[in-house]
Amino acid sequence: MEIFLKIPLEIAENLIKINWSKIPGLFIELKKNSLTYYESEFNLQGKELAYIFKIKEKFNK
Repeated sequence: MEIFLKIPLEIAENLIKINWSKIPGLFIELKKNSLTYYESEFNLQGKELAYIFKIKEKFNK
């Protein structure tokens, strides 16, 4: 969660301060952290049950 708040603010700061060379590195760091988050979510136990529960709720409305 911290990463998703910190990096966009750093990008905005670098745009304001005209630190153009640091901006691509921040996008790469954001992408790596996003992939790590999704990989850890993918490996959680019980994700299949949560998916079934969510779909069941969606179609029973």
